[in-house]
Amino acid sequence: MQARARTLEPVDGFARLTAMAKLIGELLFGIARDLAEAQVRSIFGRILEKVGAWLDTKINGRTTRIVVGLLLGFAAWGIFPLIVFLSTH
Repeated sequence: MQARARTLEPVDGFARLTAMAKLIGELLFGIARDLAEAQVRSIFGRILEKVGAWLDTKINGRTTRIVVGLLLGFAAWGIFPLIVFLSTH
C-alpha cells in the first residue's frame, strides 16, 4: 500500500511549489505591467493636455486650429505604430 501512495506523488518533490510559483509570478508580472502602463498613459495624457493648452494659446483662428489638429493627428497616426514596432523589436 505504501508503494502505491508514493507513485501518486510527483517525482520531484517541489514540482507543485514551482508550478505555484510560476502562476503567482505570472499574476504579479501582469499586475505590475498593468500598473506601469496606466502610469505611463497618465503621464503622457498630462503632457499632451499641457501641450494642447499651450498650443491653443499660440494659434489664432478656428480653421488654423483644425488644420494644425489634423496635421498633428496624422503625424501621431504614423508615429505611434512606428514607436510600438521599434519598442517590440
